[in-house]
Amino acid sequence: MIYVFDTNSFRVLGNYYPDRFPSFWEMFDGLVAAAGARGGCVVTEEANTQNAAKIPNVCEHFGVDCTNVEGFMERESWTF
Repeated sequence: MIYVFDTNSFRVLGNYYPDRFPSFWEMFDGLVAAAGARGGCVVTEEANTQNAAKIPNVCEHFGVDCTNVEGFMERESWTF
């Protein structure tokens, strides 16, 4: 499964600043657009809100899978 993360998701994981992970952030913008095209899943901490321009609403409209960080970790069977 391909996962595409919204930047809000990284606030949950910790402090990931662009100056600490420059190569990751250079590739990030292209990954967001690729989720729908590649049958991936968008990971965001935004909530589906009626009549709002939120990421989950857009994903639902275009039929793109969407979850949050906890859902991602559960799907990938992450335990610490």
